[in-house]
Amino acid sequence: MEEESPQTTSSAQSSWSQGFKLPHCCNVASVGGAYVFRVSCNTSCDGIAASTSDHVIKAYSLSSSQLNHVCDLRGHGGSITDVAFTVSPSMLHSSSVDGTIKGWDLRTTGQAERLAMTSLPAFKPAYVLPCRPLLCDAYSRCMFFSFAMQQELHSFSVRDHLLAVGGQGEVSLWDRRSSSKPLLTLSDTHMEDVTQVPYMKT
Repeated sequence: MEEESPQTTSSAQSSWSQGFKLPHCCNVASVGGAYVFRVSCNTSCDGIAASTSDHVIKAYSLSSSQLNHVCDLRGHGGSITDVAFTVSPSMLHSSSVDGTIKGWDLRTTGQAERLAMTSLPAFKPAYVLPCRPLLCDAYSRCMFFSFAMQQELHSFSVRDHLLAVGGQGEVSLWDRRSSSKPLLTLSDTHMEDVTQVPYMKT
């Protein structure tokens, strides 16, 4: 995936800021009463997306230093941790603490992809009183209830059909064409949340 020119991106974001007339306070931008968390510019610098604190992605088109609202993209159930234009100027991806990566097609202004990440099942015993099992089988073994832990996602990177995802101390690789489960998960590789997973140039 080609990297955007810093000079071009900076120019586009400057035009975006001037055309949108965002209020600035301590270098924090807000729109509609919500804070702006992330801003991404597409490769042709005519499209901008911003994630906000109310779990919405706002998409804009940029022409002649004028910012035109295209649509609001809704669907995440938690804070959006990353947003970026990916495989085309009209394709946008986002990650969230709700455990999903979503792909958005700005031509249809709708969701085109969805990947859901959960941790391995955790097991928890149920008790009525301390040290007294609620359910036991014929051999007096405690019965455990299993539940899936939601995996917060903090970053992603897309190269063609391969999607790299950074979560809570682990990195996973997905094939975007088959979203049932990751191709590979590298667990316990980091002590903290993985906030960047860029591909290296070869």
